[in-house]
Amino acid sequence: MDSLIDEITHLQRDWLVVADIFHKTVDIAYDERFQSKGGASISKAIDLCEIERTLPGHSQLRRAWSDFRDIAHLLAASAYLAHEGLNKAAVEASILKSIWIAPDAVLALAGGFQEFGLQPKSIRNASTILPSNTLWRVPPALVPGKPFIPFRRLTEEQAQYLQARRASKKYSPVVAPVRGHR
Repeated sequence: MDSLIDEITHLQRDWLVVADIFHKTVDIAYDERFQSKGGASISKAIDLCEIERTLPGHSQLRRAWSDFRDIAHLLAASAYLAHEGLNKAAVEASILKSIWIAPDAVLALAGGFQEFGLQPKSIRNASTILPSNTLWRVPPALVPGKPFIPFRRLTEEQAQYLQARRASKKYSPVVAPVRGHR
């Protein structure tokens, strides 16, 4: 039984990381201070997660995303409800607890996240943030007519980091030597 509890604890840590990565992607997309040419992306969200000292490193963040991206919208919805709802209700908050207490709310919110994640990222790039072919989809009957997509305002540090990240690099042109001339 102890090994099962340890495994669930480890999974929940990874789930929280994936929820945070996906929610940061939403945050980037909705923050009016940051309009990137490529739009919001998982790479930008992982970079933001890396600047938070309490989260794992880049390869661990990528691995967690790769392992659980098919359910990222469900994890983000559940983590959001756990943090915003259960945490304020003096109940121990967790992804699993929010699913047990309010499964309909999790699915309704996940429907909004799903809609966001299945939109093409930009005109040039038709790929989506969530994998459309392997995604665990919320049944259409459970998605509200006007899905709700909660987003958080990026901190100043996060906004500055993204601005610096997108700043063009100044390269000095390299001129190829012409034969016969020095």
